[in-house]
Amino acid sequence: MTVHMHLCNIADMSKNEHIDEIERAKNVVRDAVSSGRVTKAQIARGAGIHRNTMLGMHLASWNPTTKILSMMLEFVRRVPLGNGGKVGANQRSVAA
Repeated sequence: MTVHMHLCNIADMSKNEHIDEIERAKNVVRDAVSSGRVTKAQIARGAGIHRNTMLGMHLASWNPTTKILSMMLEFVRRVPLGNGGKVGANQRSVAA
């Protein structure tokens, strides 16, 4: 099951569980950036989304669509832990 399908599969979740799952996914993306593991620009490039999507990600009001959030989360999960913000050889690096 893709991340997008998981985030959108509300048939098996209550509304609160679905919202909690989305908040967890947003926090994974935020944590990857705040830890220096990856930059916002790298996420945008790797997820195939516009960099402006990342604006305001530190705000509680940041509200990407589940599709966009899924794309970001899938990219972040592919980036190895502890790589100092360097993407893998098969992923292009973009300055923040």
